[in-house]
Amino acid sequence: MGGSRNARSRRRSTLALIVVLASLPLAAGTAGAEVGSCPYVCSWDAGQQPIDVIRAVRGGLLTVRPGLPDERARDSLDRAITAIDWTLEEGRWTAAGTLRPTAAGAGGIVGLRLAAARLHWGDPDVAPPTQTELRALVAVMSRLVSLRLTEVAAAGADATSVWRAQYDADRADEYFPDRPLQASYSYRQAWFRLAVLPPHDSQEPPPSSLPDETVVPGGDSGGSGGGSSGGGSTPGGGSGGGGNTPGTGAAPGAIVVSALPSVARAGQAVPLRYRVRTNRVTREDVWIRDGKKVVARLTTRFGDRSKRAATVRLKAISRVGRLSFCVRARDRSGRASAPSCARLEIRFVVRALATSGVAGHAIQLRYRVASKQRTRSTIVVTDGRRRVGVVYVSRPSTAIVRTARWRSSGALAGKRLSFCVISRTVSGHRSIKSCARVKLARPR
Repeated sequence: MGGSRNARSRRRSTLALIVVLASLPLAAGTAGAEVGSCPYVCSWDAGQQPIDVIRAVRGGLLTVRPGLPDERARDSLDRAITAIDWTLEEGRWTAAGTLRPTAAGAGGIVGLRLAAARLHWGDPDVAPPTQTELRALVAVMSRLVSLRLTEVAAAGADATSVWRAQYDADRADEYFPDRPLQASYSYRQAWFRLAVLPPHDSQEPPPSSLPDETVVPGGDSGGSGGGSSGGGSTPGGGSGGGGNTPGTGAAPGAIVVSALPSVARAGQAVPLRYRVRTNRVTREDVWIRDGKKVVARLTTRFGDRSKRAATVRLKAISRVGRLSFCVRARDRSGRASAPSCARLEIRFVVRALATSGVAGHAIQLRYRVASKQRTRSTIVVTDGRRRVGVVYVSRPSTAIVRTARWRSSGALAGKRLSFCVISRTVSGHRSIKSCARVKLARPR
């Protein structure tokens, strides 16, 4: 009787396993089906190919272009279109309209992410009217991952590698509704994990690595790393990324200026750095923008700034958060460069206060926050270069002087300790980093 019951139990377990395994290809095929943006990607029909959606997005950007307010914004949009053109080059795509799992296909996935980054970070006037196109490009990346996942699952690839790619894709799907550009990083990583798995192209080997974004025309970089991209100077030789280094497409004798990302402390003068590539004496017009609103302006004196990065200082700005600044250079004859923009982050001030206590007992780490918003803090206690404690203050507070409780070890008595604190507001704005001494006496 017991043997019959065990046999029925084993049959039920086997049937359940078969049902789960049979559903995997279907789940892979439908992953990301809800990720999209109308009117480009409302649903993935049987006849709709990713490459057709990319072409439609390019046409939509060309429609947006005449309505942009100035040439600077149109130049920024042109860099995104250049990245799309590079992505659509022959040799990257299969007959079915999907990316090939080769080095050329890897360039296509990088070009899609870079085009989305240039739309988002390139110019403040470009981002609002192109949000639908940006989301459509990221949705195409999701679809490409989904299609490749179906192929890899059908070929019986390594389960662990497939799981890692699926994890990246799932994380990207979570980011997509609110942070589509952040999702593009995870879709890119998921596609590359799948591209190196079988089945492979019979004519070419799988990609060994993702290409550097600097190979994409239209700018030297595309906002990788911290996710920022600050516009550039010219469509063929400007820069689309955080580095904003001068490109190689400038015409002979042209003035090329490149703004460099900057971080400033609230309440103090704001240092802004940029490079000018020219053999002429120039002066620069500099302005800071909070969204579309210009909050500060400055015009420099004529000078030779071609040998190194120049720095100008503006008066303190009361705003805290992520802004942008733009710079345009012009010579004595009136010939001017195209504007170049970069990220500017104003961080609020936090100051750690020196404290003392008894080793082996709880001590109060005190710090002062110059922000009226509610903040959370991370405090790291170090013994020279070694971390000996971390305290997370997760409960938001508006107190000016705040404390965090840390229980020290008795072995730290008499050692040279310090603690550093970084705070963040609920909206995500960061503070500067501040450190202070911690003196621990030996217990009596």
